[in-house]
Amino acid sequence: MAFVLSRVLGLVRELIFAWRFGTGPALDAYRVALSIPDTIFALISGGGIGAAFIPVFTRLRNSGKQDDAWRMAAGIVALVGVAVAFLGLLAWVFAPQLVRDVLGARAENEETKRLATGLLRVLMIQPVFLALASVMTAILQAHDRFGLPAIAPVIYNLWIILGAVLLSPFVGIYGVAVGVVIGSMFFLGIQVPAAVRLGLRLPASTPLRDPNVRRTFGLLAPRIVGQAAAHVNTMVAAALALSLGTGRAASYGYASVLFVLPVGLFGTSVATAAFPALSREAGEKDLSNFVYLLRRSLRAMLFFIVPASVGLLMLRQPVIALLYERGQFTAEDVLLVAEPLFYFCLGMWAYAVVDILPRAFYALQDTRTPVAIAVGAVILDIALSFILIQFMGLGGLALAFSIALTVQVFALLYALHSKIGFNVDRETQSFLLRTAVATGLMLAALWLARPLLAGYQDLSLVSLALRVAATTVGGFAVYVLASVALRQEEVGTLARMVRR
Repeated sequence: MAFVLSRVLGLVRELIFAWRFGTGPALDAYRVALSIPDTIFALISGGGIGAAFIPVFTRLRNSGKQDDAWRMAAGIVALVGVAVAFLGLLAWVFAPQLVRDVLGARAENEETKRLATGLLRVLMIQPVFLALASVMTAILQAHDRFGLPAIAPVIYNLWIILGAVLLSPFVGIYGVAVGVVIGSMFFLGIQVPAAVRLGLRLPASTPLRDPNVRRTFGLLAPRIVGQAAAHVNTMVAAALALSLGTGRAASYGYASVLFVLPVGLFGTSVATAAFPALSREAGEKDLSNFVYLLRRSLRAMLFFIVPASVGLLMLRQPVIALLYERGQFTAEDVLLVAEPLFYFCLGMWAYAVVDILPRAFYALQDTRTPVAIAVGAVILDIALSFILIQFMGLGGLALAFSIALTVQVFALLYALHSKIGFNVDRETQSFLLRTAVATGLMLAALWLARPLLAGYQDLSLVSLALRVAATTVGGFAVYVLASVALRQEEVGTLARMVRR
């Protein structure tokens, strides 16, 4: 529940950004500035410190070495804190150079670059708190304490929203930056007392002398490389979008939020639930069950994501207008956001699949293969971005992203086939065919419903909301009924979700 609430608040945050700032230069500067601390956070924790920390920490505790476990935890906290603080200090000192050289904003964006530099210096406090919080989250989850780690992102988003609503009328976009910093402090602060009660203490020796600390960072290294490459990709996309002119980076960000939302609700949920089971089957060397679980997870994910991507593609302009068009966000901005969102939707299925296939490798204790493929996909994405942006503008950036994701999926499938003989069996092929038929019927229904949303620009907010809701529900009903008629097993999964 807290996970869903966090996603919803993330969308609310973007709606408030649209209301306060539209697609103006202030939000461009914020997007650009935030990409740098996010990258620093990825360089240290890789967004997956728990995947490296929890196995080592749990093994020590289960073998009766409680002191060693807590010594290792304290060492990780100390090293992570020092490393992020050092990188943050460097970024603070060289903020103008980072904004100018790394992000490459054009000369005519001097005002945006100055604002981005100021914002960056405020935001550089954020990765220190978030990186330390990632270690606290790993400690709590290792003790089966999931409540606080789930609530922390909710509080983080709430503070960003408060900054945008309460502070931005007085200090502009800096109010959002202050909200980010305060939110990150609370993200860490609400978890520290619980970790201390469990046994966390300050390190009593040099952390790098501890073999368990070195082992943890050894496991984390491949994840850091992959996450860092992904964040470099984000920085390049932000710079290229900014180079297209005022409002482009903000528009690209708005489109990204709508693109990620369905995957976060359906894809990530399935991948997170499947990972422990895949790990157990891999640990027991039962590859037949491992492959079966992986195929079922992929089918469950695609059953929701494929119609969601097609529906969002078809209804993108009315949906964008319904969610964003108010305050500083204009009808012209709707069209600006709709362009990249179209091409994002083409790759939504691949983005969801990429959420689970690497976890299959992690369950098999192979972190190098998915990271190598991910880095290759990032390089392809950046190369295509520089080419396609010349002809398609923002749409080219999104199309490059979708193409790179698709190549990444097929590379991961090929690597899994080489490793364990995984393939798309006849049952999965049949599922994909039936999903395509059901989605095609839904697409036809949405096409016939176009008159209902014609002239959406002139509708009142309530009328537009009712019509978008009716069209969405009607299209999804056609998809479900077609799936029932085609005897898709995943309909039962949907029914169980509704009953819960």
